[in-house]
Amino acid sequence: MNRQQFNTRNQWLNRWSRWATRYRALSLCILALVTTSLCILSTPVLAKFSAPNVPDSQPSIQNPKSKIQNLIAQSPSLLDQGRSLYEAGRFEPARTVWEKAEKEYRRQGDRANVTRSRLYQAEALKMMGANPRALEILEELDKTVLLEPYSVEKVQILRSLGEVYAAIGGTENLKKARAALQQSLEIAQTPEAKSAAYAGLGLVDRAEISRISPQTFVINSRTELPEKIQLVLSLLQQQPEKASVQQALENFQNAINASTTPLTTTQAALNQLSFLVNVLPKFNRFLANALNDLQAEFARPNRADYFLKNYLNRSVRLPQFISTTPVDLKEPEQRIIDLGMLTRQTADLTADLPQFLAQVYPKLTNLGSDRARINAQINFAQSLIGLQQVTTSAEEVNRELKAMLETIQKASPKTR
Repeated sequence: MNRQQFNTRNQWLNRWSRWATRYRALSLCILALVTTSLCILSTPVLAKFSAPNVPDSQPSIQNPKSKIQNLIAQSPSLLDQGRSLYEAGRFEPARTVWEKAEKEYRRQGDRANVTRSRLYQAEALKMMGANPRALEILEELDKTVLLEPYSVEKVQILRSLGEVYAAIGGTENLKKARAALQQSLEIAQTPEAKSAAYAGLGLVDRAEISRISPQTFVINSRTELPEKIQLVLSLLQQQPEKASVQQALENFQNAINASTTPLTTTQAALNQLSFLVNVLPKFNRFLANALNDLQAEFARPNRADYFLKNYLNRSVRLPQFISTTPVDLKEPEQRIIDLGMLTRQTADLTADLPQFLAQVYPKLTNLGSDRARINAQINFAQSLIGLQQVTTSAEEVNRELKAMLETIQKASPKTR
């Protein structure tokens, strides 16, 4: 092996070695953050999570019905009465008040407030999990505002319609959800409306990715590995009119950037965090299995040297694993390049997690209401629990990277 070939081999080995070190450091960093955050997380939040109905069962606390009556007494209109109940988490009473408001406004001939009353009923039904009933109302409302160029209600109707379609799920409903949310985004005129639409689009991306068959991440034979690597790469990278991890993260980030309120910003950041926590183990474990398969390629006599010589004769800069590669590359070489891209992208996503954790945690206390704060902290705690799987999968990648490097060093000829 000449000096140029030797240097190229060392560059190649150093690149993968840095990734192995990075994965190990990332897994330790995530574990440290999880431990610290769980220790700091307040005990009352965890108590609330395990026994959500305890406060209402205490005889010394004011009767819930009295609370509702007080809220209603302090509100000047039926719409505001329903809003007060809704914000207190009393969705069924809120829906009942808004239904009463609808009848009153119909009697008065107030079409605008009839629309608002029905929209709010749909919002309450959505929160109650009665999505088919909410969808029926929203589809009727969508027809009434179809020809309007802009109104606050039209923006909200389209957004709620998209959210309900996404909650119901299914291929066609997710397409409808994306179309409704995109239209809501296009006509939105306030930062919060834009933020909510971006967050909805991120959730649609997440729903589409979660529908991908688990078999996509299973390597059944070596012959299907190149196609599987390309498919998994396509799920990571930004693509026109197709859900991807990068697109979902971008939508959640746009929601954070557009928002002007702590609650909306925190919700979008929590969505971003929980999404990564859920998808990263799948990609890391696929990568670990693909790297394990790659070892067999390099275990053959002079296979490592064969690859390096071919790279030296081509215009491919292997250490950077550029995304656009010559079309005449042989399949094994293409597999190496694709796998390198997959390693870099999963490493980058895993590296983002500590940053997301550090960004989200300080936001959990200033959310305006106890209910919002508790829900946000529960969501954060659930993400922390899920981080154990991310750490485990990152360690699997670390082991396979180290094993592959050892295999290459054994198979590749020594310099003369």
